[in-house]
Order: sequence, then structure tokens, then C-alpha cells
Amino acid sequence: MTRCRRVLAQRAEGFPTVLCCGAAKVSRQAFYDWRARHAAGPTDREAAEAAEAALAAEIGEIHAASGGTYGSPRVTAELRARGHRVNPKRVARLMRAHRIAGIRRRRPKRTTTPARSAPRSHTSEPASKPSPTKPATKKNDSATSKAEPPPPPPPRHRNAS
Repeated sequence: MTRCRRVLAQRAEGFPTVLCCGAAKVSRQAFYDWRARHAAGPTDREAAEAAEAALAAEIGEIHAASGGTYGSPRVTAELRARGHRVNPKRVARLMRAHRIAGIRRRRPKRTTTPARSAPRSHTSEPASKPSPTKPATKKNDSATSKAEPPPPPPPRHRNAS
């Protein structure tokens, strides 16, 4: 027998609530809270299970209407749009229990791969470094500047003969 039931039994014998709660070492507020819950009756497990079954049926309906692509986040959003107050974890749990799963995206296929014969570069130098055999060219900053004439050829040596 719980302490609150003991208090209830003593009250039925005519003792005041304050003395009964003190003897059972229960606060009056805890007793009154227990009495309010007890008066409401036990929770109706069958009604809760029926509500879960109805929700699972609606989840299956939404999933089928999506062509089997919707997962729990989209199903949750759809249920909320229909006016249900549902938690995403509850929807995910019901979907797992009823083996309802959305389609997962495939991993992207790698289409460009280096040739096997291509040398692998393990250097830390940047690829855009100018070549030492080719002189670096300057860009003209202004469009109106004239191109410089090429340098004159070197003088030819005359033969002394």
C-alpha cells in the first residue's frame, strides 16, 4: 500500500488530512496531486495504441504518396502541415517500427580520374610558377600605349680581309 493510499484510507476513517499526511510523511500537495491523478483513472493504453496505429497508417499513406522517397523529416513536416502535433523522434520511431524508409541519395560517382600513366606530383611548388626558359611578359596597363619596337640587331663585325 502506497503512502498516499494510506492517507486516503485514514481520511475515510475520519481523521483530518493534515494529520494523515504527517503520519505518512507525505506533503499535502503531493497527496492532492496524487488524488487528482488517481481520480482521472489509469491511462487508457488501448486508446494510446490506437492513436499510434492511426498515426502510423497516416505516415504510411504520406510515404506511399511520395513514391517511397520521403524520410522522417519530410513526413514530420507533412504531418505538421496536416495539423498534427508530432515530434520528429516519434515519427522516426514509428517509421522504424513499421519498416518504412525513404530512399537515400547515392554517393556521387567519380567520373574524372587521372590516367594511370600520368606522373604524380608530390612537390609543394605552385603550378603557376613561370618557366625559366621563357621570359615573363608584362601586361600593358593602358589600352592607348604603343607597343615598343623590337631592339635593334647587334652590329656585324667586318672582316679585316
